[in-house]
Amino acid sequence: MEKNLTNIKERVLIFCKYKGLSIEPFLESIGMTYGSFKGKAKKGSLNSDAIANIYTNFSDLNLEWLLTGNGDMIKPSFENNLKISKKSIKENLNSPNDLLIESLKETIESQKTTISALQMTINMFKESNYIDSPLNESKNRTLIENIEKDGIAQANKMLKK
Repeated sequence: MEKNLTNIKERVLIFCKYKGLSIEPFLESIGMTYGSFKGKAKKGSLNSDAIANIYTNFSDLNLEWLLTGNGDMIKPSFENNLKISKKSIKENLNSPNDLLIESLKETIESQKTTISALQMTINMFKESNYIDSPLNESKNRTLIENIEKDGIAQANKMLKK
């Protein structure tokens, strides 16, 4: 059982340290700043939105302990899963980065497909001797410019002319 602390903000910092989380990112994740937890501001109250954010993200936290300092910091049913809980908390804090990474991977795959299609189109033009023909020099320049500018669709329109 934890010592009964009179200040809720001290208990928030103790919980953060217990979970092995960096203080400033943790406070940002609950909608607070570190300035609210220093000096005289540390003695002030914690708003209900911050408490709700803490409990939503850390449901193993005993709200009675957070609010009053009485009881155990962690709910008894969660103590057996502490190692798994720490890992999932760190994953949750990194989830925006994971979403960005996943989005970038999808963009890269899409660009690979476009590059492959353009390479096939260029090879098709080379095999048909369209690009190498001296009679088509001005058309070649226009075709290459169109490929660079508008992609395959515009180039295919030119070939049909």
